[in-house]
Amino acid sequence: MDSSAYAPPRSDLNKVGVPEVPAAIRKKIRAGWIVAVISGVLTLAIMLFAISTGALSHLFDIWTSVDVVLIFLLAFGIYRRSRVAATLMFLYYTVSKVTLMIELGKPSGLWMSLVFFYFYFQAMIGTFEYHKFLKTAER
Repeated sequence: MDSSAYAPPRSDLNKVGVPEVPAAIRKKIRAGWIVAVISGVLTLAIMLFAISTGALSHLFDIWTSVDVVLIFLLAFGIYRRSRVAATLMFLYYTVSKVTLMIELGKPSGLWMSLVFFYFYFQAMIGTFEYHKFLKTAER
């Protein structure tokens, strides 16, 4: 322990009996929120580029801004290990990609979409595993 009078008190949570969350669970959740942030940044960048150049500006409106904000909020929820946020992100991404493919009339960016689906699904599974782990650790 630090002898300074101004140092904050320290505690070792593992000594108190709180087990460490398995790395596999942490990895799923971490990858999920990172991919969500990447998705939000890409959506924002494409929106700003389209608006500034006028290319495909008919596809971007106020709802695209709402889309960007929602993605970042859900990314934060996944970061906070929220099952609701992770599930909503997976469902929202699925619905938005299906809607976009219907509007465009073709499956564009299918491989990239599958990568995002995978990570969002893993984040969803990870958040459920995390809460199950906490529940069993309490016993």
